[in-house]
Amino acid sequence: MNQNNRLKNAALIFVSATLFVGVAFYLVISSSQAAVKTLTSNGDWESGTLVNTESNTKLGDLKLSPEGIWGPRNLHSPLNTLSTGTTFASDGSYIYVMRGSGSNEFWRYDPVTDSWDVLADLPFSPYYGSDLSVLDGYVYAIFGMYQNVFARYSIADNTWENLADYPELMYEGASVETDGTYIYALRGNNSTEFYRYDVLTDAWSVLDSTPATIRNAGDLTYIGGYLYTARGANTNTFYRYDISGDTWTTRANIPGTINDRIETTTDGTYVYVPRAGNTTTFYRYDPSGNSWTTLSDTPDTVRYSGGPVYLSDDGKIYFFRSNGQRHVWRYDIGLDEFEGPSDPPAYFATGADLVYYGGYLFAPRGANQTTLYRYDLASNTWDTRADAPGSFNDDVKGVAAGSYLYFYRGSNTTDFYRYDPSGNSWSNMAATDSNVRFGGTLAYPGSGDYIYGTRGTTTDTFWRYSISGDSWDDAGVADLPTDAEA
Repeated sequence: MNQNNRLKNAALIFVSATLFVGVAFYLVISSSQAAVKTLTSNGDWESGTLVNTESNTKLGDLKLSPEGIWGPRNLHSPLNTLSTGTTFASDGSYIYVMRGSGSNEFWRYDPVTDSWDVLADLPFSPYYGSDLSVLDGYVYAIFGMYQNVFARYSIADNTWENLADYPELMYEGASVETDGTYIYALRGNNSTEFYRYDVLTDAWSVLDSTPATIRNAGDLTYIGGYLYTARGANTNTFYRYDISGDTWTTRANIPGTINDRIETTTDGTYVYVPRAGNTTTFYRYDPSGNSWTTLSDTPDTVRYSGGPVYLSDDGKIYFFRSNGQRHVWRYDIGLDEFEGPSDPPAYFATGADLVYYGGYLFAPRGANQTTLYRYDLASNTWDTRADAPGSFNDDVKGVAAGSYLYFYRGSNTTDFYRYDPSGNSWSNMAATDSNVRFGGTLAYPGSGDYIYGTRGTTTDTFWRYSISGDSWDDAGVADLPTDAEA
């Protein structure tokens, strides 16, 4: 068949998909009869090659991959608050999370897309003493709260299966962990009992008891033939279990006492341990040197089953705050820092703004407050500056010009302020010609004597302000175009 005939018989297949900014279009040259196929499932999309697109955020849809990356301190929040009974584990690519607090909710977090999936409900309600461990495509779970039930979740099938009951009732300090072959489990509940589960025979066997009773902070972590756990019970005791010898030994004390339910993790070299208990303290244990290091503080206080989980795919630690909150942070092991800019001292609301000047971001808080914060880009820290002459509670924007910052107050007033960063002081400047409200925005071209501004309030008013003359001029600049009101 010649090229002309081939082109005459060419089939055009148009495949449309829900995109944020467009459609997917494919041209297929074929000698067969034209055909149309509609692709709607995630599997359909993933069977092909995606270029600068992804299909995981919403099943059945395509989304353009962004060029840049936002780096927030708080990652995409879980679907509900986390508290007592929260627990999590990773298969290296995803993080599986029990919500706890008696809820049957079970989720999966995808760090690549920073998104959450709802999985099959838990077969039992978790509370104090719940825990998870991943082995060979299954998530093994205990549920605590004076229950002895034991189950596993099939990652491939999204289904739960009940297994042989644990020999005793479990409570605070109960924990499960794998060495890659067996599942090991502490009973907790102020006991010394310790068992091993054989996944091939679905049976439990008794192991050597812990040196002293385990409570709340018990959480097993496996490294190189050993299991490590804190004792808890308001002690700083730390234990190691030798799997081959079936014996426990006491290791170097944790720098601080622990009396809270915690989660621990490992990157294969160290054990990472939060103190929790409504503190920000975070530790690292070195098994080879039997020594402890205090790491950078967590961004906020941790409590009630909060802690870290290591993800081997990206080499980062993901830290769940718990404490009745939804915060999830990402920790860079090499830099010993939590990623993203630190959060401001208080929430921002209507009237808030960010203006850059001299290596800092100056931020009126809004929320009908006079508070001004300053963020240091180099040190990733916030401090509080002098209060503004009036409160900010309207959607207006300021600007830096020369050595000062200028702000409308808004809120249907003519107030206009100047802030001096070097002297940390405010001045009342010439009032605007008319009241300013939402949409009032200031702009400075980078040089010259004039600052330009919209009045807002859905008007076309456009002014300029003389810095040297401290005066406003409406006639000297044209108003905004028709139908382009601010």
